[in-house]
Amino acid sequence: MKRMAGLTLIMILVSSVVFAQPTIEWQRCLGGSKDDVRLSATQTQDGGYICLLKTISTDGDLTGTRSHNGDTWIVKLNSTRDIEWQRVIPGGIPYSIKQLSDGSYIILGSRDDTDSIITPVHGSIDVWLVKLSAAGDINWQKCFGGSQEEIPRVIAETKDSSLIFLAQTNSSDGDLGEISSGEVWLVKLDTMGRMKWQRRLDPSLNNNEPYGMDITTENGIIITGSGAPDSVGYGGQDLWVYKLDLMGKPQWLKWYGGSLNDQGNSIIQTTDGGYFVAGHTSSSDGEVFMNHGNGDFWCIKLSVDGTLAWERSVGGSGLESSGSVAEPVWCIQRKDSTDTGIIIAGNSSSRDGDFGNPFPGNTAYAIALAKLSITGKIIWTTLTGSFKNDHCNSLEITSDGGILLGGTVRPDGYVIGSHNGADGWLVKLSNPTATVIPLPDFQSNIVVSPNPATAMVTIKYVALGTNAASIKVINFLGQTVFETTDNNISIGNREMNLDLNQLPSGFYIVKVRCGSETTNQKIVKY
Repeated sequence: MKRMAGLTLIMILVSSVVFAQPTIEWQRCLGGSKDDVRLSATQTQDGGYICLLKTISTDGDLTGTRSHNGDTWIVKLNSTRDIEWQRVIPGGIPYSIKQLSDGSYIILGSRDDTDSIITPVHGSIDVWLVKLSAAGDINWQKCFGGSQEEIPRVIAETKDSSLIFLAQTNSSDGDLGEISSGEVWLVKLDTMGRMKWQRRLDPSLNNNEPYGMDITTENGIIITGSGAPDSVGYGGQDLWVYKLDLMGKPQWLKWYGGSLNDQGNSIIQTTDGGYFVAGHTSSSDGEVFMNHGNGDFWCIKLSVDGTLAWERSVGGSGLESSGSVAEPVWCIQRKDSTDTGIIIAGNSSSRDGDFGNPFPGNTAYAIALAKLSITGKIIWTTLTGSFKNDHCNSLEITSDGGILLGGTVRPDGYVIGSHNGADGWLVKLSNPTATVIPLPDFQSNIVVSPNPATAMVTIKYVALGTNAASIKVINFLGQTVFETTDNNISIGNREMNLDLNQLPSGFYIVKVRCGSETTNQKIVKY
């Protein structure tokens, strides 16, 4: 979709209800004197925690022997975060760990041909699964793939206790059969890791990248990713969402985005039956209403059939997570509560916009979180971590409604108890409730693009209240040369076009008044 011509003014109207920011309830650093990274974690059925890391340390919290190239480290903590047991598996690149309904654990990762002495691989890099007992013993481990590189993304348990993993494949042999290279690969396994079926997704997803998956209430499958569609879309890389039934049969595929790169990274089914996608956008047109700077978190809410209900960019003038495997964006919603808010997490270098600046002068990546209402309002945002190029690798709601993060940090910022180098960081944060305080009718944050303008002026803003806005254009003599009122008082996206073609060239001030608040912006008219 082409960008709109003229001037774009973006104003964020804010509501009179805000929420306190979350605070750290406890934290635990795991590691040794060298780098221990990519910590992902989940709360276990006994109230403890299971953690998965990549480690090259041989001291500190670690026990047992290690290889030279780094190993997969599994750590079980009790409810007070003391180590119950740990296991090191030589080699591998760990991605995530989940506890299954029977109390066992499943690890998703990858292995290359240098690891073949432990688990035979098919070729360059395979999808690697490890099934552990509740006590940490290896039940089985298997590699899936062909002669080329397979990239694992996510694994989930279905209602019949089967496993489904999502991956991107570059092979056309081995386990893949008729699956051609460069395509999205979906595989269902039984409890022993034997393949039940595999699916090649829509041909238009050839050479596209899958990222997120969720199992729906009817035991269907919902997937998100990014790519360049064959015949539809807006330009660049677009975000896609693909719905399949419980047998992997396609139901619908839809694309979303703007003229630049847009990506879906994680997806959940929400309590209203629709879907929520968290990802990244560099666009500010098409279905992307605005962008704060170099690239934002992008949140979209979909109805049951994939119709776009609303979208929201969250960020600042820095860069929010790119949505890659190394910089994921996560989302989660509590399913057993009247709190329907949705939490997103990733990493950010912004210290303005939707985020604060707890450490002035620091623009390295920190872990960034935001909570949105089910209608798209920002409830709270916060930055946490060491502020030294942190990464967030997992996000979960705990049994008491708190927020559990897993990631990678270094000694600084809000981090306590770290070792030298990079540590795995397990942290629990509060999930605040509302406080009502008076706020302005809108935030004085006007972005002009492009400026100068030639003829048409488009005023766009996101309304979180029901006040009408008056708009004046004032010349350098202080005379009002144009005046109008936007009588649209709906909550959400608003848009108003002004024809300034009859005005002579020169400098002007656009004055916008909403309720008791006024803000100005200088523009140049050719």
